[in-house]
Amino acid sequence: MENEQNDKITEFDTDLDNGFKIDYKNQILKNNTQFINWKKSMIKKYGNDARLFKCSQDNLLFFTSNNKCKNNFFGINCPSCKRKICYFCSRFSQNEMFIGNCCLKRGIYYVIFDYGKSYFSKYNDGLDPPPASFIKLFFTPFFYIQFFITMCLKFCFLGLPMKNAEDKDDGILTTYEDYYKTNHKISYQIILFLFRCFFCFLPVPYILIDIEFHIFLLIISLPFKGYPICYYFGIIFGGYRPYIEEVLYNIYGI
Repeated sequence: MENEQNDKITEFDTDLDNGFKIDYKNQILKNNTQFINWKKSMIKKYGNDARLFKCSQDNLLFFTSNNKCKNNFFGINCPSCKRKICYFCSRFSQNEMFIGNCCLKRGIYYVIFDYGKSYFSKYNDGLDPPPASFIKLFFTPFFYIQFFITMCLKFCFLGLPMKNAEDKDDGILTTYEDYYKTNHKISYQIILFLFRCFFCFLPVPYILIDIEFHIFLLIISLPFKGYPICYYFGIIFGGYRPYIEEVLYNIYGI
C-alpha cells in the first residue's frame, strides 16, 4: 500500500523545474525512486548545501540554493502559489509580533543577521545612532532588565504563532497571546500577574551584573568605532519599535 501511494507522486509542471508535487501532507518519500532521483538532480543543480522547502498549501516540495535561502532570511516564495514559505516551519505569518518570526528558529536568525545591522550606515562609512529614548532606557539598569525580560517573553513565547496554527489563505497565524486572551482569559491574567511579580523582583540581584555588562560593552565599542554597541542596540531595539512602545506602556505607563 505504501509503495502504491508513493508511486502516485509526480513531478510538477515543467515550468517549475525545481518543484516536486506530492499527494498529501507528510507523504512518505524515503524509498520513492522518483523522489530520490529528483532530489539528486536538484542537488546537482544547486549544490550539496541546497535547501529543501515545503509548501503545505500546494503539497509542493522545491529546492533553492543555500545562498538565496540565507539572503532571503530563510523565507522563499513558493514557485506555484507565490506565498512566502519558511524553511524551518513551512509557514509564514503576516501578523507576527516580530518581523520574520513565524517560528523561533527563523526569528533568532533574523534578529542576529538583520536587526543587528539596524543602526549601521547603509554605506558603511558611519553609524546611525539609536533614538535617545532607547539609549536612556539602556543606561537605566533596574528598568532595563524589566524591559529586557518582557521583550524575551514576547519574542520567545507570546508573540510566536502557535505550533499548530494554520494559514487560512490570509497570512494570519494565531499567536499564543491571542489564543490565551480569547480562549483562556483567566489563565492569561494569572500568567501576566505571576510574570509581573517575577520581573519586579528578579532585577534586584542582577543589577550589578547588568551594570558590568554595560560598562564592558562600552569599553569594547571604543576601539571599534561604536559598532559592537550599535549592533547590540539593533538586536534589542532594531525592528520592534511599535512593540517596544507597547511594552514600555504596559510596564511603566509611559
